[in-house]
Amino acid sequence: METKSVVIDVDVGADDAWALLLALNNEKLGNYKIRAITCTFGNTTLENVGKNVLKVLETVDRLDIPIFLGSSEPLIIHSPKNGEKDENFHGSDGLGDVIDPKTHLNPDLLQKTSAIEAIRDILLCDKNVHLICLGPLTNIALLLKMHPNVRDKIREITIMGGNRHGVGNITRAAEFNFHCDPEAAFIVFQSARCPIKLLPLESVKHNKMIEKSWRFDVLGKVDGKITKLMNPIEEKLLSRSNFWYPFDAYAVASFIKPEIVKRETNLHVTIELGGFFTRGQVVIDHVGKEKCKNVTVFEEIDIEMFRNLMKEVVDAQKN
Repeated sequence: METKSVVIDVDVGADDAWALLLALNNEKLGNYKIRAITCTFGNTTLENVGKNVLKVLETVDRLDIPIFLGSSEPLIIHSPKNGEKDENFHGSDGLGDVIDPKTHLNPDLLQKTSAIEAIRDILLCDKNVHLICLGPLTNIALLLKMHPNVRDKIREITIMGGNRHGVGNITRAAEFNFHCDPEAAFIVFQSARCPIKLLPLESVKHNKMIEKSWRFDVLGKVDGKITKLMNPIEEKLLSRSNFWYPFDAYAVASFIKPEIVKRETNLHVTIELGGFFTRGQVVIDHVGKEKCKNVTVFEEIDIEMFRNLMKEVVDAQKN
């Protein structure tokens, strides 16, 4: 079986951290190699995202993977509109503000090449590159616009973002990642020439969910490097929730183990850019006007299979 090359684009909060840990744990077991981790703004500043990726990789002794900084802001900066939240679930640093800044690694460990140029370079020398996008899509939109010659070279894009039924989590109609940069999401769905796999918000929140008790009483009880990092972060972040929503890890799980997707639908998808209440919302062609169905939407994930994958992640690093 041909080995896949993977670039993971992140805005590390807690769910991105779990997604990276899952991808790293299964790299040695699967048929893929992580070529790079690229960073974008989103859950926190670009600078913090870079520091957070370093912290995650240091935890599992994987600083061999190059990290590249990309976009620090959306393509177009708009004034906040009615109904937007201004609080950040992930805290100001993206990881709940519980990590001592003195423990962060030297940011000089980050690569000097920009994320956009790094992805282009990888695509030009590798014919089997898969992108996994877990934050705002600004880096990918810039790649497709600045280097249109690589549009045909991407094998597949897996995205966590958007919504299936118009239910938002940052505004009443928009999911956080797409709302951060709607124009970027629009460009990616319009310009990409490869299969796109989309895990929307509702496919995690509106199906069977994982209880917070399982997160801490099962996953969190494993004594190891990962739980020492993640438990304090999520004890704070999940203090007002009864469930655990590692959205980005679900997207990585769908790439690692495609059979984890129990139900999917091929649809034509675009993004609303102008609506006062609906900016950033996924718009699906329900009436069949578009002949091309440009996205495979994951409707349901096997939760028990996902739990097992996550348990394997923490078990691999237990003391």
